Amino acid sequence: MLSNDELAALIDVGVESRSIEFKGPGSTSSTEFVAVVARACIALANQRDGGHVVIGVADNDPGGRNGGLDETQMAEWSNYDVVLAKVNAFADPPLGLAIGSRELPGGQQVIVIEVAEFAEIPILSAKEYSGKIVRGQLYTRSMAKPESSASNTQNELREVLALATEKQLQNFIRTARNAGLSTSGDPSDAEQFAAESAAFIAQPVASGVANEPQISTVIRPERYQMELLHFENLRPIVADNAVRLRGWPFPFVRNVVFGDRWAAEAQVETHPEVWGMHQSGQFIAVKPLPGGYGPDWDGFRDASTDGPYLPIWFPVAFIFESLLFASRLQKAIAASESLHARFAVDGAQGWELVTADPRRGGFHSSYRLGTEHWERTVAVEPGLIDDDLQRIAAETSRDLLLRFGWTGVTTDVIRGLQDEMFR
Repeated sequence: MLSNDELAALIDVGVESRSIEFKGPGSTSSTEFVAVVARACIALANQRDGGHVVIGVADNDPGGRNGGLDETQMAEWSNYDVVLAKVNAFADPPLGLAIGSRELPGGQQVIVIEVAEFAEIPILSAKEYSGKIVRGQLYTRSMAKPESSASNTQNELREVLALATEKQLQNFIRTARNAGLSTSGDPSDAEQFAAESAAFIAQPVASGVANEPQISTVIRPERYQMELLHFENLRPIVADNAVRLRGWPFPFVRNVVFGDRWAAEAQVETHPEVWGMHQSGQFIAVKPLPGGYGPDWDGFRDASTDGPYLPIWFPVAFIFESLLFASRLQKAIAASESLHARFAVDGAQGWELVTADPRRGGFHSSYRLGTEHWERTVAVEPGLIDDDLQRIAAETSRDLLLRFGWTGVTTDVIRGLQDEMFR
């Protein structure tokens, strides 16, 4: 996503490019204007690395002197779900979009739509509107001048075909690897993500959690692309999508440090955690398990508890907040694709599960974790709503709590606990 500084530099240049299209002010309620924006998005998606549409800067005023959107227009174009639905009504297959609000050098507010290159096959226009967009057309960005056009030269068509061929070859290789067939001997996507995750945990920033009993999540795209995200966007992506349900955000973003291709932070007080966001789109978060809780609302230690113990709310809250964050991350970095969210608990074999309320449904005995390592992976798909995420989080939490021997736990019990914590 373009930063304010990058946008200012483009305004200084004063012209569009193959990867940048300016559109003057307009409303999402204007089908004609949305059709023009959709045509630009389709054309950008059909080239390598996609591009950006800036709404609020007219192409006849690229210096932005008279640019900007009013409050109503900003509110309309900031509504991700509405914009995605309206623009994708003109696209087949759907476009991958990210939306951000930005500020021109003069202080005016604009919207930037980041358009990802097509995922598998080129994008065609899905319907027609008043000559602004024609159904079934392949729009591209002209190499001769910065415009979105269906009058493709052989060079523009060759570029689209080459990109589509690469995508199909990547899909073939990925399918072959998933089927257990050897390809070139290169590491698979999963292996590259795993190596990146292991390298991060070995960094000094993660030293406080590396060998501690812990709960963790790893959220990643399906395909490994070393520089999927711009380095300068790593911190804003985490901060803008952080979940704030209990007063303390997940992840906590304040004193961020930077590595070669990652941004990270370690918290050692109040709510210890380490998180890292990589340019590949992989996010890692690790929380040490509590070494002993005082009088919090669902962590009172029972007098009979011997040895380390885990309050029920701790993994339930972590899994729920992580999934909400993963869903926001999916919209921000991979709008048309699924992300994988892997949850794990390590080093807690023999820890006792405790609750402040022993009357909680099905809680009748002493329950201890029977395994040294537990993990489950779920898909975070496009279009999931909060109720879907709450259900998936409850099912994942139940899978963990069953490993303590708590056979009476149900998803309804866990959803009730979620409602108590986050109401």
